[in-house]
Amino acid sequence: MKICVDAREFVKDRKTGISRHLETLLPALLKTPEYKIVLLLNDRSAVPENILALEPYCLTIPAAPTVYADQFFLPRIAEDEKTDIFFSPYYKAPLTGRFKRVITVHDIMFLRLRGGNPARKVMSALQMRLS
Repeated sequence: MKICVDAREFVKDRKTGISRHLETLLPALLKTPEYKIVLLLNDRSAVPENILALEPYCLTIPAAPTVYADQFFLPRIAEDEKTDIFFSPYYKAPLTGRFKRVITVHDIMFLRLRGGNPARKVMSALQMRLS
């Protein structure tokens, strides 16, 4: 089974909750023989050493605005790779493509809190529902 993993959260010199989640999850996936994992990245040099030591197959996504990359580059690459499952560690995923999608929703409290950008909240809620 081929699984494409959106690993763009790996950013040089920055740790986030999602990057920590990936850093913990990926070794188990990469060590499972029946899974062929494809990491989709912005910068291979930002991938933690414990992941690189497992010699993952990595593809670099061209620099583009996030929504464009999410809905144009990711599904296209996943299709080219003959992906069975696309895993997103976010609440969003490509909306097109002939593959199953798995998303992780860590925290959506920002949708309920006052303040913040109302347009972004609406867009985020829509992306999550569509995914």
